[in-house]
Amino acid sequence: MSNKYLDFVSEIAEPDMTSRICIQIPAYCDSELIPTVTSFLMTAANPKRISFAICLQDDDMSKLAYIKSLSNCRVTHFSKNDAPGLCAARYECNQLIEDEEYVLHCDSHMRAAKCWDITLIRLLKECGDSKAILSGYPLDYEPYFRLISYDDTFTEKVPDDTALVSVFSRFDGDMPRFRGIFKHGVTSNIRGLFISGGCVFARSYLDKLCPSDPEMFFMADEFSMDIRYYTHGFNVYHPRFMPIWHLYGRTDGDTKAERFNTSDASCDIRREREKQRMKALLASSITSEFGIGTVRTVDDFLQHSGLDILHHTCQEFAKSGDFFAEREFL
Repeated sequence: MSNKYLDFVSEIAEPDMTSRICIQIPAYCDSELIPTVTSFLMTAANPKRISFAICLQDDDMSKLAYIKSLSNCRVTHFSKNDAPGLCAARYECNQLIEDEEYVLHCDSHMRAAKCWDITLIRLLKECGDSKAILSGYPLDYEPYFRLISYDDTFTEKVPDDTALVSVFSRFDGDMPRFRGIFKHGVTSNIRGLFISGGCVFARSYLDKLCPSDPEMFFMADEFSMDIRYYTHGFNVYHPRFMPIWHLYGRTDGDTKAERFNTSDASCDIRREREKQRMKALLASSITSEFGIGTVRTVDDFLQHSGLDILHHTCQEFAKSGDFFAEREFL
């Protein structure tokens, strides 16, 4: 088995095999959680340095017992009916960090390529930026759903010279939504502006400076963090190798994973609260630890992103991801 990804791994001089990584997983009634944990452990170059911070929103006590039995796993548990929602679950994960050097934010339905841990550390260091964030939309493992969670396919199929860049997709009400596009022929990480919540890798002080806002609910997960990371001086880079996979759907006849129903009437209050919270963030009027930073302004972000929230329009570079092609770094 050989490809450019494995060649890249083999050529890393003095790979970091000891720095600890805390993988943060908000999980809601997901049968893929345990295979996800297994995949990260089985494919890591050094599984002993991997820990997990999991917010489990589930009534399956056997699942809770299993992850509690893992020596490297810390968990906060809510019943299904008391599930606080995605952003609050991410916040709960943030609170479980100990003294790990790195954090990886992801979801509960993921797969990993071999040596993903030394790869992400190496790619982050390549940015030459102490406030770099590696993020991008992972590949979809739905076509390989029936494979075991650490099958070589997830390593063999890592695209060569390709970055998955997060770009503007559409407005959903007042909230911008994002998608991933391929940028081919790349030889270095690509500077970007929008994260993908399914893969965020950074130094662990990211979560100390910018923890997830538990007052947000679901729709604002990525956009609110885009703004807060930017105004705190963090910079997004899309990695030239994406060693992480994500399940976006399941069309092979199996029962679909149960997802948090944000359209349920019981969520109306939380959706409205999130909408007002987002308005407050855009107005820079949140003064707590969940507000904006002082390095850059919200207006800087909106101008740089090409998004016009008021009129629901955007400039073309917001759709192509070419934020820095002809613009000065901020």
